[in-house]
Amino acid sequence: MAIRVLGLVHGEFSSHTVRILEIAKALRELGGYDVSFSGSGKNMRAVEREGFRVIETKTVPGREILDGIENELFPTIFHSGNIDELFLEEDALLRREKPDVILRDSFRELAGIAAKQYGIYDVFVQQANLSHYYHADFKPRNTPRMLRILPGERVITIPFTGFAPLVRIGELVFRRRISRHLHNKVRQLGLSLEKRCYEGVEADLILFPDSPLLFPFRNMKDRYKFIGPVLVKDSTEIPDWLGRFTSDTRKRVLTTSGSTGMQDRTESFIRAFRGGEFAVAVHNNSRDLPLGFYGGNFNVGAVLQHSDVFVTHGGIGSTYLGLVLGVPLISVYTHFEQQTNARQIEKLGAGVSLSCDDLSAKALKERVEIVLDRRYGERIREVSQILGEEARKSISLAVKYLSGGYECFTGGKCGWN
Repeated sequence: MAIRVLGLVHGEFSSHTVRILEIAKALRELGGYDVSFSGSGKNMRAVEREGFRVIETKTVPGREILDGIENELFPTIFHSGNIDELFLEEDALLRREKPDVILRDSFRELAGIAAKQYGIYDVFVQQANLSHYYHADFKPRNTPRMLRILPGERVITIPFTGFAPLVRIGELVFRRRISRHLHNKVRQLGLSLEKRCYEGVEADLILFPDSPLLFPFRNMKDRYKFIGPVLVKDSTEIPDWLGRFTSDTRKRVLTTSGSTGMQDRTESFIRAFRGGEFAVAVHNNSRDLPLGFYGGNFNVGAVLQHSDVFVTHGGIGSTYLGLVLGVPLISVYTHFEQQTNARQIEKLGAGVSLSCDDLSAKALKERVEIVLDRRYGERIREVSQILGEEARKSISLAVKYLSGGYECFTGGKCGWN
């Protein structure tokens, strides 16, 4: 009898959808798994094209999520105004579908809580920098001026790194502030509360689609597993101007603003590169570009492999694509998740960062000149070799850990290692 797997995604965010989709495809190919999906948003079309059944499920609107993350010091996805309704949605979904396994990404944390009631094997694909193992090293954009009292990238607001034991006290305050509604829901259900865990309950298996090269953790619980970057083949067309771009004798710069279209920086890129010093391709879904720019809604990977510099928003998908293809990155970040990616890249010597608050034509061009230095090219080639090998194994590792973990969960021989 096939193992019933329900993929739970937020369909407005590409990387949150496609990495679960890639694992689901591998499970289907392996055989013995009956996989369906739950979610909503434009990226669910990609799921349907792959032949999976899709159950339309209400989630927190993407714009609301980004507004909260970018504009609130204590960002909350689930709050008093939505948590009860959304939990009932997730709970009813699991009772109706009766999956053996849920395979979920961020923004479906309530389903993880609901799954604990019914003994459903809960697999969470979580970014390493959002886990409780990561204590970030960055300066929040929205830190009040009066609290920006420490030098460099360290401030007394979250995440309070480097000043233990006060650090840990501050971290607990932050986590409890953003997690309180989730934790209250766990208590209401009479489940065991994991206070350090954002959602209040730990998944049975947590897969990091990240590299330990960027996020090196020690002493992880066995249920936490690095699988490496999950790269997805771009389904958009290769542009007809690619030949002209690759033969352009100027240094070639590729710019993107993310897949959601909610953080479009096209105008800033045009202002920065209007002078024609570089050959510039702008990945853009919404508008025409001035004469002299390459662009449109094109296959990013096909263009990136011929680029000298990659200007990105710093999301997990584009970050690892740039690193694997060996192109130095300039991460123009908006919120903490993107900024932590950018900080780790800087530590690797594979790129530089720039807050969207400081984005200007001058600042962007200065950073292009910086990453064109030979040292960045040499370093990112080293990183590319390591991450490329990890990326090739990521899906097979995910399937191995999921199938072995489920066998252990159901009383069989544990096959994680």
